[in-house]
Amino acid sequence: MRYWAYGRSVSSEEPLPELETTDAEPDLLIVTSAQPLVLDPSSRRPLADEDGGTWVVIGSSQGQPVLSFPGLVDCAIDLAARRITIHAVPGSDEGAVRHALIDQVIPRLLVATGSTVLHASATVVDGSALLFAGSSGAGKSTLAARCAEAGHPVIADDAVALDEVDGRWRAQASYPGLRLWPESLDLLEVAGATRPLSSGSLKSRVDLRGGTATSTRGYALAAVALIERRPGPTSASQLRGTEAFACLWATLFGWPGLTDDEAVLARVAALAEQALVLRVGFGTGVGVAEILAHVRSLTR
Repeated sequence: MRYWAYGRSVSSEEPLPELETTDAEPDLLIVTSAQPLVLDPSSRRPLADEDGGTWVVIGSSQGQPVLSFPGLVDCAIDLAARRITIHAVPGSDEGAVRHALIDQVIPRLLVATGSTVLHASATVVDGSALLFAGSSGAGKSTLAARCAEAGHPVIADDAVALDEVDGRWRAQASYPGLRLWPESLDLLEVAGATRPLSSGSLKSRVDLRGGTATSTRGYALAAVALIERRPGPTSASQLRGTEAFACLWATLFGWPGLTDDEAVLARVAALAEQALVLRVGFGTGVGVAEILAHVRSLTR
């Protein structure tokens, strides 16, 4: 089947019901293998999560870079062919495998092959893409859902691919859905079927098919807003120079040892120079209309 994700056509042997289908010629390939994959011992680089556990191991196997999710799936990458070979652990949770593939592996493959992908949610406001970046738990997905309730279609939940052509940046739709914590689901009135993200996650995936923006051309970038929840009045200010670069670099999807550092640095530096980068602070309970009003005052 062929699917649409992050502004690309993806041909996959693995069913990906979270994505919309397409007839476009494939840009990326996903194939499956029943053979176990063995990482070269000297290449192993474990990365810890917030609780100190290993959530992914970066390595290589037979000369190919690998993202290995312990006990779940190994994903070997052929950069030249833009192909991902998945080696799922027998009996592993299929939803968790798809989550790793869609939300972690594909964005990093895009960064490694020339795109700029930010940890951000995004909506269409006044016809252009507004990105909300921030640390884990900052409320990016919840804010995107609030925007959807207010009539601003969602582009992306956690990863936004940005493509630059002649100094103009466009944000690509990732997939039609959001990943929300139970407390966010209880507070929001987002219309869409929900299902557990995976058997081990408290988050649910909300299907917004038909309620998201899915243009295959992408959307002109209005701004990247670094969101900060804090006491006090709502505020928005523009970041420039090194502050803008640092904000974007901190939210970049990366893959240590795989991406061309100089090329990635150059893309982020160009984005920092050419795009409007904002810092937006707001307190608990502030409505999305107030937040967007402050952002609009600068995007105009």
